[in-house]
Amino acid sequence: MTNSKPRTAFLESLENRTVFNGTLATAVNLGTLFGQAVHTDSVSAAAPVDYYKVTLASTGKLLARLTNLTANADLKIIKDANNNGKVDAGEVKATSSHTGTTAEQAIAAPLGPGAYFVAVNRVAGSPSYKLTVKTDYAGQDFPSARNLGTFSGTKVFKDRVDGDDHDDFYKIVLTSPRTISATSTGTGDADLELSFDADNDGHYTAGQDFIHRSNHPGTSNENLGSFQLAAGTYFIRVFRGSADANYTVNVTVS
Repeated sequence: MTNSKPRTAFLESLENRTVFNGTLATAVNLGTLFGQAVHTDSVSAAAPVDYYKVTLASTGKLLARLTNLTANADLKIIKDANNNGKVDAGEVKATSSHTGTTAEQAIAAPLGPGAYFVAVNRVAGSPSYKLTVKTDYAGQDFPSARNLGTFSGTKVFKDRVDGDDHDDFYKIVLTSPRTISATSTGTGDADLELSFDADNDGHYTAGQDFIHRSNHPGTSNENLGSFQLAAGTYFIRVFRGSADANYTVNVTVS
């Protein structure tokens, strides 16, 4: 339920931070997210709900985590399907409501591209909190891989690998012998691998289902090179190295 009392944004001089009123229309806009966003704030009896808007660029998963709680607050992921600016029945996609200061985590998937809202709801006291919001557009195994299908040319994708999401898989289907290559850039340490289901068990097996790997240390760019392959199904795997990483991967079929 949305708060029925009108509330306006104001500046708290002691803490020098903006407090937004608890409506979807005035949600803090985190923009189109590739990776994660972190925000700290608080809710109180006077301002019991904080809303955050996040836009998914394509079909994917949305994770929200609430930590560093000083009192009880809950978490919701919302889709305003009818765009009426209210939270109606059936529009809450995920909820987390532990007691006390226990951390909250809500995950919603699969979600189509578009705008979603994360709500931090006060339960008791005036809790301050740390909110982490993450998107994930590529699955962590062969069955959930982001399906690129059959294509020619280069496709570019942005995403993130970290402790929550160690692997991102991209599926490519070749209907005739073709050449696959891939490169990546980014922050942290994201590595690259060209894979296929060598044992036909439907899942990725580390150390077995790969053709070639590029795993330079740190933020070095990765380059798989070019591989001439027979018709079949192949995967580009982006995986976390020594540090969390936001990355951009370029996949080329020629």
